[in-house]
Amino acid sequence: MLLRQGVERALRLGTRSHGLCGRLSYRRDAATEEAERQRDLRLRCERDPHPDQPKETQLLRRESKMTLQRFGGIAALGHAATLVVGMVLSFTLMFPLLDAAPDQALRFLADNQTLVYLWNLIVDWGAAITLVIMLLALYERLKSGSPALMRAAVVFGFLWAGLTIGTGNLMLHNFGVVANLYGSDPAQAAAWTALVRSLWVLLLSLAAVRTGGLTRALGYLGVFLGIAGCLTMIPALAETMFMIFGPGMMVWSAWVGIVMLRRSATVTA
Repeated sequence: MLLRQGVERALRLGTRSHGLCGRLSYRRDAATEEAERQRDLRLRCERDPHPDQPKETQLLRRESKMTLQRFGGIAALGHAATLVVGMVLSFTLMFPLLDAAPDQALRFLADNQTLVYLWNLIVDWGAAITLVIMLLALYERLKSGSPALMRAAVVFGFLWAGLTIGTGNLMLHNFGVVANLYGSDPAQAAAWTALVRSLWVLLLSLAAVRTGGLTRALGYLGVFLGIAGCLTMIPALAETMFMIFGPGMMVWSAWVGIVMLRRSATVTA
């Protein structure tokens, strides 16, 4: 009798346990199906962000994005070229300006107006215009995975482009201000511009590492260069960091251009 009651109790407990396991399994299956459904929906949205639009419109949107990426890649290569030209001119024809006293710098600028105009056109306007195009393409490429970082990077990038054009025009139209600035502390004057440029490179590279929109090695190189550029504000490290940051930006910009031209854009509207 006792044996029969024990067997019946065990069977009831087994039945309850089986029912509980079944309910838990059902809940797990339902949660898994919901997660897969959300993932499929997200992937469909990435491939087709405007399902209500005609296919022709969607194709035109994708083609325009790809065109922007191609222009961005070309602009990045052009930006690298302007940096190379700028460095060559700085250490050759423009070198006397770097270590000149204010009156000597003013005389140099007055005696070499053609060279200064060429410098302003290639190094300042060229670098700023190519930067703006490159920034727009990179923002479109990386904004979906890291919108906050990309918005901040674009702000600092546009700020640096404006500073570049502003300093170039100031050199053309107000020699005295530029001469006094470079003559008093040329390294510190350049460091503030480098800081702004370093911030946009650092923020954009962090977004690239986070989203995978560029190669991982390129993203980490940008992070390293951004930190090095920020360290130029420390007088004891300024010269060393400039020697790292300047040539490094040439390599980084050219690499960005190659990646943008080779890899398909992974952006959403």
